[in-house]
Amino acid sequence: MARLLVALPPSEGKQIGGRGAWEPSAGRFGATLGPARIEVADRLGAFARRAGAATLASFFGVGGAHLDRAVESARSGLVGTPVLPALDRYTGVVWEHLALGDASAATRRWAARNVVVVSGLLGVVAAGDPVPDYRLKMAARLPGIGPLAPWWKTRIAAALSEHARGATVVDLLPKEHAVAFDSDATGRAPIVVRFQAATGAHAAGHAAKAAKGVLARALVEARAEDPATVCRTASVPGFRWADEQMTAAGGQLVTMRASGKEH
Repeated sequence: MARLLVALPPSEGKQIGGRGAWEPSAGRFGATLGPARIEVADRLGAFARRAGAATLASFFGVGGAHLDRAVESARSGLVGTPVLPALDRYTGVVWEHLALGDASAATRRWAARNVVVVSGLLGVVAAGDPVPDYRLKMAARLPGIGPLAPWWKTRIAAALSEHARGATVVDLLPKEHAVAFDSDATGRAPIVVRFQAATGAHAAGHAAKAAKGVLARALVEARAEDPATVCRTASVPGFRWADEQMTAAGGQLVTMRASGKEH
């Protein structure tokens, strides 16, 4: 039975606070990605300490208290700052609808090991791994590094090859993160999921993010309750989304139509 990984994006919204101290080498992929995480954190800190207010606002894409928090976090260097598990740190639409806070202990344990997040700061991190409070888009360009996505791609591939060899990836990533994530590095064809509206157009925005979170929750629960669950089928147990169509492409092409009330 192949191991399964569910790949999700991070969120710009993050829970404040935490405990302990961030070590870049911590977590499932830290042994491989620790040095790269330190380099990104150092470059981000140097940039945040040097750049002017207008440049920082444009870079982080926020203003007011959100900008103050992003700049303070970046200037700290991040190493040694308080952490929360990724599944508690991220609070955006996908994670709100994944809703692991009310999941069973078994579901939460499975998600902590097998949901992975593609991040501009961390490269790739398991949902149970410690994450500091940070703000850094994968689409950003950092002085001394350049665009983060291509810089991370080979490093993420090395981490997947070393620590997740043989796993099948269900790819729920937006394009910004997918370009950095070479799921073929696990040695198995991925299942790439993209959402379409009833018109056939690519679904985007809040609804698509919400559906992604609901689908991820269904996958996590199905796999946690029955490890033999196979995703390359015409349905995913527990997944309901009103009048939306999901197309999954990977080792084979599968089209799924969900019905029922919107979560």
